[in-house]
Amino acid sequence: MTAYEEELSRILDLLGRVGDRCSQRTHHNEGKFYAAGFAFKLSGHAISALTLLRDKSALTADGRRFLDRTSVCVLARAGWECFLLFHHIFIAPGGDEDERQIRYLRWSIESLRKRQHFETLLPGQAEQLRDERRGIEDAEAEIRGNAAFSKRCQKQQDQFLDERGRWRPGWAQMATNAGIAKLYARDHYSYLCDHAHTGPFSVELLKGTMTDEDEAQLRNTVAMTLAVAVANVVSGLTELFPEARRLTADDSRLIDRWVQAGRTVSV
Repeated sequence: MTAYEEELSRILDLLGRVGDRCSQRTHHNEGKFYAAGFAFKLSGHAISALTLLRDKSALTADGRRFLDRTSVCVLARAGWECFLLFHHIFIAPGGDEDERQIRYLRWSIESLRKRQHFETLLPGQAEQLRDERRGIEDAEAEIRGNAAFSKRCQKQQDQFLDERGRWRPGWAQMATNAGIAKLYARDHYSYLCDHAHTGPFSVELLKGTMTDEDEAQLRNTVAMTLAVAVANVVSGLTELFPEARRLTADDSRLIDRWVQAGRTVSV
């Protein structure tokens, strides 16, 4: 493992321990339950990316192994977006619990709304969609009755509830709002998106075998990007769950260093 991969592994271990403590304190708070869930989703993406970097890919167990650059980038992008959405919903509102609640509620109905347009092919699906529609309507009513929602002008309220997903800023803007430097917020993210969307870079780079220098650069970029994401989520969880903080001085310094690295592009 490279030095950055080793640090990412350490931060992921911290995320797992903090996430476990947080999940034990979410039984009576659905929003915080999902906040801890974001941590475990990010952990899965980052661990899978590390596994591919370390063990590489092969068609069969004993086949020739190769580093699949695009799959690693797709995992890194998914992990990065997990951090950004976690921050936007649970951290960016600061101490405004009303704002945090409506962002969580709006996020919680996003997938259910999309499923309303699915084909009903199996027994029970139509009934399930009707039940989910009632859940969507209940969430929308709770949003409309929330004090943070009432502070918005009519146009902002319409946008927040709009089904076209205008309730939040774009990914790059959310990163900027989280204090992330342009290198990660826009440059690295754009590169990761090119691989996820089968852009020219993602195809062009497959024409030849990766050099040792190319592989080292990829490994460092992915590990650093995920380290920034994971460190920020650990920091956010300790803000949401102060009782679960319990970090050693060395752990705190590690997290602070990578949070700061995302803001200043230095490690």
